[in-house]
Amino acid sequence: SSDVCSSDLFEVTAEVLDQICVENGVNVPAGQNQAKTLGLELAESLPMLWGTGAIGRAATGRFMAQLAENSKLPAIHGGLPEVGHNQIVAFDGLLARASNDLFRDRIDESVQRAIHLVLMRDDAEHEAVTKRVNIIKKIVDDRGIAMTELVARGDHRLTRLASLVVLTDWASVYAAVAMGIDPTSIEPINELKAGLN
Repeated sequence: SSDVCSSDLFEVTAEVLDQICVENGVNVPAGQNQAKTLGLELAESLPMLWGTGAIGRAATGRFMAQLAENSKLPAIHGGLPEVGHNQIVAFDGLLARASNDLFRDRIDESVQRAIHLVLMRDDAEHEAVTKRVNIIKKIVDDRGIAMTELVARGDHRLTRLASLVVLTDWASVYAAVAMGIDPTSIEPINELKAGLN
């Protein structure tokens, strides 16, 4: 496909985004709604967002920002293959799985957060990255770590990036709603801006 942006490209991209919005709309039940399902899963987790290719990596940065702003949820993000050399060791850390320890401190009954890996994939990923993804899936499965795989849609880079962005934007709002958080509240941003004036 051509890298030149045209009105046809924007129209095709808009059609893909419209379809994703229909599939993930408020009236679509969670069992049939990928964004709602992901939002519910991430609401009680520590999201770890890994992307493949330039598109997947860019989408993870956007998703991390949207989770912070809309869901008030911190997230870790990065791109393969780099994260396979450093972040992957967190799979053997304290946050790899939710604690079932009967003797943990019950004074604070807040959510016991555990890693939830979200793989944001682009079909244009290098074959070496695809091999890494398959190995990572086995490592995740062996450790019982929650994982969701998202695959970009479309033929053009713009469409593929937009497809990941719109889906995860929905998920960030659904995660907020699942936690009883107002996704439109940005008080810390307002405080920061006021302090800069």
